[in-house]
Amino acid sequence: MGVVQLAARLFAMLVTLFGVSLLVFLMMQAIPGDPVDAMLGEQASGADRTALRAALGLDASLPEQLRRYYGGLLVGDWGLSLQTQEPILGTLAARAPGTLLLAGNALVFALLLALPLGIWSALRPGRVPDHFAGLVALIGGAVPGFILGPVLIVVFAVWLGWAPVGGADSHGSVVLPALTLAIGMAAILSRQLRAALLEVLAEPFMRAARARGLGFAAALWRHGLRNAAIPVLTVLGMQLGALLGGAVITETVFAWPGLGTLTVEAIERRDYPLLQGCVLVISAAYVVVNRLTDLLTAWCDPRIDWSR
Repeated sequence: MGVVQLAARLFAMLVTLFGVSLLVFLMMQAIPGDPVDAMLGEQASGADRTALRAALGLDASLPEQLRRYYGGLLVGDWGLSLQTQEPILGTLAARAPGTLLLAGNALVFALLLALPLGIWSALRPGRVPDHFAGLVALIGGAVPGFILGPVLIVVFAVWLGWAPVGGADSHGSVVLPALTLAIGMAAILSRQLRAALLEVLAEPFMRAARARGLGFAAALWRHGLRNAAIPVLTVLGMQLGALLGGAVITETVFAWPGLGTLTVEAIERRDYPLLQGCVLVISAAYVVVNRLTDLLTAWCDPRIDWSR
């Protein structure tokens, strides 16, 4: 991929982020309810309401609010939380490491589950291992997180006592929420890997590699997995983008201090500026991760046409 194509991709990412930020701003404007009511209550006097509205900049016109919004984004001033009066950017920065830690562990667990399951299934198509792997993937993908999470808590935290019930007070606290996210992701990745490997194993270049004296394991490692990784990486990028955005349900079930729980707290408190920051970070993370997935996919297969 040349410099021009890379610059074009980066420019497209910036345009997408601009569109996302504009959409987030307009969505916050369309949300019913008044932040002033959330802060002062509906019984506050008209003078107090007017003063607070002016202090928050809500009395300005929509174009002026939009100008201030982008001006603040560019200089790192995302405003203050309505409830805590703390800088929103600082609050997001404090919660982001928790989500990054959770997403990273979930990704590792998902790969540890999906890779052997998908390869094992692809090497035994139509046999007992393939059916067993398909059943495991079907169950893992069908059970939602708000059911799987409490089940894992009951089994591993309450009955066995192997992990904490929730929170982030110990190193083992991340295991159950990460496993909850990883099981559903592993189910999707394993079936995608199986389908991609079955297609690659039937290609002429695999037979040619074997004809040149390359062992099956070596041919699978050097040629099969790299070519089969392309569609898997695409799906993985979408899943990881969602995780980095904050797994709201899982973080809430396990009381994990990340962006997901912060988003729920902002909704419950009607803290619209903080909610706006959360949604913007979640959307930006999804966009960035998917663009990075494009770069990684191009590295795996240089034949991909980046001009499209």
